[in-house]
Amino acid sequence: MKLSRSIFAGLSGIALIFLSSSLPIVAQVPAAQKIFPNLIDNIDRPLRYHPEGEDFVIENGPEFFNRPLYGGNTAFRADGGDKPEFVLYLPGRGGNLRLAVRSTAGAKWLHETAQIVTRYRPGELLYEIHDPLLGATGVLRLHALAYHQTEGLIVKVEAEGIGDGLELVWAYGGINGQRGTRDGDIGTERVPISEWFQLKPEFCRGDTFTLADTGFTVRSKPATIAGIMPANALLVVGDAQNWSDLPALLTPATPQPPEEPILIGRVPLVQRSGSTTPFCRDERSFHGPA
Repeated sequence: MKLSRSIFAGLSGIALIFLSSSLPIVAQVPAAQKIFPNLIDNIDRPLRYHPEGEDFVIENGPEFFNRPLYGGNTAFRADGGDKPEFVLYLPGRGGNLRLAVRSTAGAKWLHETAQIVTRYRPGELLYEIHDPLLGATGVLRLHALAYHQTEGLIVKVEAEGIGDGLELVWAYGGINGQRGTRDGDIGTERVPISEWFQLKPEFCRGDTFTLADTGFTVRSKPATIAGIMPANALLVVGDAQNWSDLPALLTPATPQPPEEPILIGRVPLVQRSGSTTPFCRDERSFHGPA
């Protein structure tokens, strides 16, 4: 099989590498359904983002998937937003990636944490996250960047001021190739993009995960995606019916494979400092920081 697309994510210094086969071209339907002239009564909005240097910044913004990250001159993109959740677009849905933090006191999706400061910088999203689960001085810093020379996304999480016993958790799945009215552009779907790109359990139906010591392969009708992860990451297949119920999602699965499978990974979250190291340089050679 010829692999033509690659998607990368690094978690707390850990590289997740995704390789996907080509997706078929699907005809699209013109999107415009009603014309709204740009009159002052239609465009008056509160100022939600403010500039800081080269960044546009928002604190506790409400939107998902409203900030696409593009790499090179291809149709691939990764949509992030005010909230730290990502959807891969290949084009067509290439799966949702959610991240969470877990401690002995409980678990919480990062997009549900108490304080999220989001910065958009050209081609990059940066998040600073505070929550009682991280402790009084704890902070997570998440960076997401799209590559230029290869179709890729790199995500890195760094922690400061945290205690022992924390885990970084992620969930990934929902590869059904759906393209939408006009490739999921803002304002072109019948519902807001924050809603349209949310994962539904039925998107995972027909996906088949194969787990290995350092990664996984998921085969679906529109694409095959492989992920490479470090040896200390624990990977299991969960039930996408529990996507909105994090404690249930992290409950050990039954021996019977779920009809709507989703990948769940976790790794100890350790305090880190220093600069971000690229996880790859080209689409044939991948490496992460030691």
